[in-house]
Formats: sequence, C-alpha cells, structure tokens
Amino acid sequence: MRYFLLKADKGYTYTPRIVNLHTQIDVRDLKKGSYYKIPKRFLLRIQSNPDTVYTDIITHPLFLISDKIKRVLEKYEPNLNYKEVILLDQEFGRAEKYHLPTLEELECLTPASVFNTDKSILHKIVIDINKSGDKCMFALGEVTNRYVIVRLDFVESMLRRGAKGFTLQEVETVKGGD
Repeated sequence: MRYFLLKADKGYTYTPRIVNLHTQIDVRDLKKGSYYKIPKRFLLRIQSNPDTVYTDIITHPLFLISDKIKRVLEKYEPNLNYKEVILLDQEFGRAEKYHLPTLEELECLTPASVFNTDKSILHKIVIDINKSGDKCMFALGEVTNRYVIVRLDFVESMLRRGAKGFTLQEVETVKGGD
C-alpha cells in the first residue's frame, strides 16, 4: 500500500487564517493524553477576507477537516473522536464548521528518515508500514511539528468526492526493517 504526506495546497491564496487560537485552547493539549481538556465545540476567528476559500483540509495551525472529509474518514476510522470547530469571519458574517480529529500519533519512522537537529522538520520520510497498522490517517509521533500521513485508498475516496485544498507527497515505505 502507498502512503502520502498530506499538506495544504499553497495554490489557494486566501484560505482561513486563524487569529485567536491561543486565547481559545492550549495547543499543548492537542496530544493524546490531554485531548480531553479541549472543549467539544469552540469558535475561532479568522482574518476577514471576502475571497476566503474554505478548503476541505487545513493544516496550520491546527489540523482541521471539513464535513466532507469527516464523512469519508468515519468509514475508515469509525472510532476516532472529533472536536467541532467553527471558523468565523466576523466582518463578512460567514461561519464554516470544521472538525479536529484525534489522530493517533504513531512512531513508525525508520532510521532512514532524515530530520533537522531539533526533530521539528523532516527532510526525508521513510515509514515502517508494519508499525502503522491499518490506519488510513495518522500523525507522525517522533517529530515536534505535525505531519499527517494518509493511505492511498483513503486519498482515492477523498478525491472521488471532490475534496480540495490539499497536496500529496508520496513517502517511502518499508516492512519491518527491510
């Protein structure tokens, strides 16, 4: 099976830009052990812009997915929990609902992966697919920044439903140290 790094599509100039994240939640609580501290539903303001395009995937500063992606993900990962996030453009009176999934952080990088010195940036991703289990979407656990990996069949399901706003970069895979 093929796996990909899921990234925001830089071709979209006017995507939602969150302005009040740190006043609403403590980003340290995004880790599995303290995820319960984040409210089940919360509102985040975004920079006002009449040309904002609400893409199906937002990767920064939070990993958020649209209803469309959530419906697909629920078919592959029925036991995931989500926090509901409302993105509000106050000036133009527009609000869009997104979901913050509780992605499992897997430690599946191999020694062939290449990091920067503080392990915040991955220059080369090589994952051991035996350690990824049957997860269709997961976060890499060995790095400080969020890297979301998706499986090919899940990507195909998103694309069939017309999902937009993301790009894919294929990652190298090995099976148990091959």
